[in-house]
Amino acid sequence: MTYIDKIPQATVVDLKQLIDLADGEVTSRTLVQRPDLTLTLFAVGTGEEIGGHEAAGDAW
Repeated sequence: MTYIDKIPQATVVDLKQLIDLADGEVTSRTLVQRPDLTLTLFAVGTGEEIGGHEAAGDAW
């Protein structure tokens, strides 16, 4: 099983370079997508917030 499938493995990654931040917008990028784990990076612009959502497992 590939543990990390959407970003380079065994590499230092500057998360700011993986996603754009824009005022008035919420953007997201999935970093890991597996049957047992999804890891998503969010960029939240000034004045914005992430609405409620549900996940099958823990969220952090």
